[in-house]
Amino acid sequence: MRQTTELTRVKARIKALAEKTVSNGCTEAEAMTAAGMVGRLLERYALSMEEIDVREERCVQIAVPIGGKQRRPIDGCVTAIARLCDCKVWISRDDATPSYIFFGFEADTALGSYLFTVIDRAMRTELSAFRIAHPRLGGVRLRKASKSFQQGIPARVADRLD
Repeated sequence: MRQTTELTRVKARIKALAEKTVSNGCTEAEAMTAAGMVGRLLERYALSMEEIDVREERCVQIAVPIGGKQRRPIDGCVTAIARLCDCKVWISRDDATPSYIFFGFEADTALGSYLFTVIDRAMRTELSAFRIAHPRLGGVRLRKASKSFQQGIPARVADRLD
């Protein structure tokens, strides 16, 4: 435990030194001295600034309701959204309503949830516009064309997200 406690103290010291900047009220000489000390501490303890910042963040889960038991066009984009946002994603059927669970850092999961909502809304809007733009299609032809349209959108969006 002693080594973990020392490492925690060093990380806190590095963070405090990194906060000593001219914009935070220090003189330029103080800021340069603090930056030099940060460099020496990082080198001495074999750390990087990413490790100092990342290890302090906590991971969260955000549930995004699927909206039914049938597959929807947006399902083809979910894994691409998760990869883009550096999250893990899975389906949870624990609740009364199934949902996608985005797991990762707070900012990443929030972005994943937001992208899911935006892409889903865009797909619905574009499907309505497609149906209006093709009034000559009706019945079975309209269903087939709509299905093909709905399968093409997520494939293309997923490719672009990757």
